[in-house]
Amino acid sequence: MIEKLRATREMRIEEPILYIKMQIALFKLEQGQQKECNKLLEDGKTTLDSMTDIDPSVYASFYWVSSQYYKARQEFAEFYKSALLYLAYTSVDSLSESFRLVIFILICLHGPWILMVGSVSFQCDVKYELFIHVKTLMHILICQSFQ
Repeated sequence: MIEKLRATREMRIEEPILYIKMQIALFKLEQGQQKECNKLLEDGKTTLDSMTDIDPSVYASFYWVSSQYYKARQEFAEFYKSALLYLAYTSVDSLSESFRLVIFILICLHGPWILMVGSVSFQCDVKYELFIHVKTLMHILICQSFQ
């Protein structure tokens, strides 16, 4: 597929190629091939850095795969960074309600500085009362897991 795209000699062909490579990287990650996934991510980052006027879906694809890679490696600081960058390039309307709720809960659990970013960026349709109940429930579950 990538070779066929290159053979067309169209302008701006690197965007769809990078998007396809990120799908391949995600497949490799799901198959447990972390080294191959990382190689594709490194190549993707280099390609992104060399391009201008990139479609947001290409950025979103890169950061989604990156977040899943770091999640698999349990490198949580990089996971959160990549996940937030993924959300920066993704329309909230394109996310399912359940995914929005999960993101909202995760943001709420990580302190007021992220909550401020989250309340501006994500605009979840969750009432404040629900937030209080969910946060309390999550704290109870976390406390019980350490006993």
